[in-house]
Amino acid sequence: MAEKMRLGREDQGDNDPAEKSASKKPQRFSSCLPDSQELMDIRTKKKLLITGTEQFNQKPKKGIQFLQEKGLLSNPIDNNQVAQWLRENPRLDKKMIGEFVSDRKHMELLDSFVNTFGFQGLRIDEALRLYLEAFRLPGEAPVIQRLLETFTDNWH
Repeated sequence: MAEKMRLGREDQGDNDPAEKSASKKPQRFSSCLPDSQELMDIRTKKKLLITGTEQFNQKPKKGIQFLQEKGLLSNPIDNNQVAQWLRENPRLDKKMIGEFVSDRKHMELLDSFVNTFGFQGLRIDEALRLYLEAFRLPGEAPVIQRLLETFTDNWH
């Protein structure tokens, strides 16, 4: 009887204990990990982004221009891409973001910036709080008016 059971297992192909242990081991590392060249490229890109961010915090135009030269932002400028970068980069100085997007020359960028917010379903006070947390309001009344008018156009 034991002989028949052993033969039955051999017919199923389960006779090699090494195969059993190899097939039951959990896979510890993903096969989608980047190789060393990709890691170096990511590291270089991160350093360029940090440099561009530091330049933006000093002079916004220089930071944007630097990132365009390095190919991290499109040239000519894509307002949606820049607006997304302004929203997602936590190292940016909020005061400089406010000054840059509130400039009259950047009205399309301001509109793209406001469109990056998801105001759907929010009360006006919640939406305004979310909006104003992303940058610091400049002190001039006409600039504040421009920022709030753009917000109201996109909120409702």
